Amino acid sequence: MANKRRSYRDSINGVRGRLTVKRKDPGFEYRIVNDDVGRIDLLKERGYEIVTQETPIGDNRVGTPTKEGSPVQINVGQGKKAYLMRIKKEWYDEDQAAKQAEIDTVEKTIQGGEGGDYGSIKVVTK
Repeated sequence: MANKRRSYRDSINGVRGRLTVKRKDPGFEYRIVNDDVGRIDLLKERGYEIVTQETPIGDNRVGTPTKEGSPVQINVGQGKKAYLMRIKKEWYDEDQAAKQAEIDTVEKTIQGGEGGDYGSIKVVTK
């Protein structure tokens, strides 16, 4: 009987994508969030939800079974757990645009645009 090659193989050098999310819904942006005090609740208030579907994270591992419908979680070391969360792509894009608008305002001020108190620099060569 000939050996059949698997469709996916882990790297031989030991580098694995432990936090890679597979089978993502294109209508959402995903992130893995540490279960620190208040962090999950804060993101829920901002529109994120905990993913409870069958969405694999990382490489295939033995000993990490989860019940169907339970939150997708991963051990991130030192006894900590993290959860897979997602937000609608539309809301994510709005949030990113708002962040970029703040950055643009600060940069414009620093570069001497409106409201800058920084003066100017003049280079004089002899």
